[in-house]
Amino acid sequence: MFAVRTRENELIASLSQADATRVEQVCERMVGVNRTAFARAYEKHPRQTAWDGLQLFLVGGGTRIECIRQRLSRRPWVHLDRDPPVVDPGHPDDLYELSGQPYAGEPTFLLVAYGLSHVAADIPTIVSPREISVFNPQLPRLELDH
Repeated sequence: MFAVRTRENELIASLSQADATRVEQVCERMVGVNRTAFARAYEKHPRQTAWDGLQLFLVGGGTRIECIRQRLSRRPWVHLDRDPPVVDPGHPDDLYELSGQPYAGEPTFLLVAYGLSHVAADIPTIVSPREISVFNPQLPRLELDH
């Protein structure tokens, strides 16, 4: 696995046509998931102007793969005014080496683990739409008294 890390694009470029096609199919599936997520989010706030500032925040080693970055950085809906710019996730201030020195290396492979290490920090408790029961209010029955 470590022989591949940071060399993903180089290795993909050296694939046979059949293997390259399979990589493209995986990329397209990822883009499909992104489009589905966007469509579900858009249903919650269906005004195009609400999405004018849409930006793309990518974390994890897979985001270093150029075919994934390129496809995900295209607008997920053709009616958006522009492709979302990729936002630099930055470098956490509180990430340190074992020596106590601030971590100065490439954080790409650490950001997912770093985020998961902050259990529920700044993340509100949510439930999925499937977990919410159907709202069916029971209106009180009033007897006619006149």
